[in-house]
Amino acid sequence: MIFESYYWKNNLRRNATSIKSRIANQKIWRDASLAILEQEIILSFYSIRKLLESKKVTDELKHKFIPTKCYKRLGDGNINYYNWHDIDKHYALQTQESNNVKIKDICNLIIHSYIFIFNFNDTNSPYSVFFNSDYTKNEQLYELELASIIDIFLIVSEDYPQKVTSYYKDNELILKVE
Repeated sequence: MIFESYYWKNNLRRNATSIKSRIANQKIWRDASLAILEQEIILSFYSIRKLLESKKVTDELKHKFIPTKCYKRLGDGNINYYNWHDIDKHYALQTQESNNVKIKDICNLIIHSYIFIFNFNDTNSPYSVFFNSDYTKNEQLYELELASIIDIFLIVSEDYPQKVTSYYKDNELILKVE
């Protein structure tokens, strides 16, 4: 459980600001820079999941759907340690679909990512992230723009519940967080 969420949310805000600034200003993206970006994103989504599970954000945010791009799996070939990075061979990248994914599901997909690859724009800056988990790798690949990730971090960092109502239903404690 998280006792005081301010520090967690402040770190999310800091990460959002850092990512936004680096995307706008950084011209050269070396492996070390990409590794730091990867860490910030994965650890921030872990923080969001902890905030969700600790009832430190509203139910409205907990049940929020995030628009993502999805790409269906091609063929039956095995995606494994040696070929996970060949996403163009495993997924129909020319045929994107739109999908709405719950914020908690995005957290889990990124925390448990089997594939986590940055997509670069024309100026060779990271633009989005391709990802899925070990459980979804044989179904589809997700893509989320870094601008959307920044927005998610900021939305969560600003979400402070004002009211918690509790009651029992079938011997189970239910908490309604508003």
